[in-house]
Amino acid sequence: MNENNEILISHLKEKELLNSKELESAFRIIDRADFVTEDHKVEAYEDYPLLIGFGQTISQPTTVAFMLELLDLEKGDKALDVGSGSGWTTALIAEIVKPQGKVWGVEIIPELVEFGRKNLAKHKLPNAEIIQAGKQMGLSEHAPYDKAASWSYP
Repeated sequence: MNENNEILISHLKEKELLNSKELESAFRIIDRADFVTEDHKVEAYEDYPLLIGFGQTISQPTTVAFMLELLDLEKGDKALDVGSGSGWTTALIAEIVKPQGKVWGVEIIPELVEFGRKNLAKHKLPNAEIIQAGKQMGLSEHAPYDKAASWSYP
């Protein structure tokens, strides 16, 4: 594991934001650096949002840890990840709910759909998929979901 990722995880644990062993394990396996643009690789382990293009960001690690702890994901959950962007949160969720669980990330910006898919492919998560969303940020064909996270707002 990357030493900088370990420092980030220690930071999140000190803030008491990584309480479940499943989420901590997901943060260890799903490296944020795999989901940022090349020009932000050196900042991948910093605790702030980073631009990923098209006016969008990859969320701050403390925000992601806080929200995913609240989501209380379990193995086998069927989840929706709204505003999947770089695919980082989609991958974290997929890591937690596998092997029987599934997560669908939805994104409205076509270039970010491709960016997210490319990033997901680095982790070979067959239970994760990023879908191009229409004007409505949902995916009713796979509903109902056990859990849903939204990183976007109108």
